[in-house]
Amino acid sequence: MKNIITLLVLILFTAGMAVAQDNNASINQVGDDHDAVISQTGDLNTAYVEQTADAGREGADIAEAVITQEGSSNLVNLRQRAFYGDNEATITQVGSGNMVHGMNQGAAFYQNHGLNIIDVHMEGDRNTLYTLAGEAQKNVNTFILDVFGSDNQVGMFQEFGYANIEIDGNYNEVVTN
Repeated sequence: MKNIITLLVLILFTAGMAVAQDNNASINQVGDDHDAVISQTGDLNTAYVEQTADAGREGADIAEAVITQEGSSNLVNLRQRAFYGDNEATITQVGSGNMVHGMNQGAAFYQNHGLNIIDVHMEGDRNTLYTLAGEAQKNVNTFILDVFGSDNQVGMFQEFGYANIEIDGNYNEVVTN
């Protein structure tokens, strides 16, 4: 009888672990010199990072965000805004069906002002990166993208910037303006 109860507890624990793979991480930083690091493993994870300067201030504030997700159907929402520049975001997603975009699926992620860097590495199939809004990347920002896999979609709007895009796979769609 003891073995059966132990076995039932183990089965319930294992089933609970399989279901509890969706995690939400949210970082909202206001002020000077921000650092945000999020690392998530599993499926259905959401990472939200918003880094802004103090209200009414645009100075030499610097923001850095590093987001790593390994699994499927994960989401990154990124906003770095109201900074003078020299901000950096590094996003790595390994798996399928992952997305990078803004506050909601219809919005773009963005870094406003100049001399910012966004470095995105997507490995897997059916991943999406969306930033087609006019405020997304402007004023001499750098966009670095590495996509390895198939059926991935990238929409990138960048005003007066630099882009380095490497794609390896089949049926990938990239639109840049």
